[in-house]
Formats: sequence, structure tokens, C-alpha cells
Amino acid sequence: AKPAAAAAPTPAAAKPAADKPPVCELQGKKWAIEHQKNNNNIVIEADAKHLVNIFKCQNTTIQIKGKVN
Repeated sequence: AKPAAAAAPTPAAAKPAADKPPVCELQGKKWAIEHQKNNNNIVIEADAKHLVNIFKCQNTTIQIKGKVN
């Protein structure tokens, strides 16, 4: 008979992530839009040299005017 396999350790309960402050700013040539919640008033005036990063936004509408990468 084979010995019983050891049970995998259970991971610790995941801690709820602390709410990070919302960010909507131009950092050099990069727009950073992060951690926005229930915000439908974001309008970005961008040009072809800009890059837009959108990260962890919930129930948010982002309007980008102009061409971006």
C-alpha cells in the first residue's frame, strides 16, 4: 500500500487590499488612470505621442479626445 500523500497546506486568508488613492495624471508622456470608482467625468485631452494606462477602475467612464498609443 502506498503511504497517504500529505495534504497541501492551505493558504492564509487573503487580506482585503487597502483602497489606494485614485490617480488621474499625466506623467511625462504617459497618462496614469488608476483606482477610479464610480467616476463618469474623466476626460483626457491627449495627442499621438501620449500613452494611456488604465488600471483597476470600477464603474468608470473615461473619454479620450485625440489619438493615443
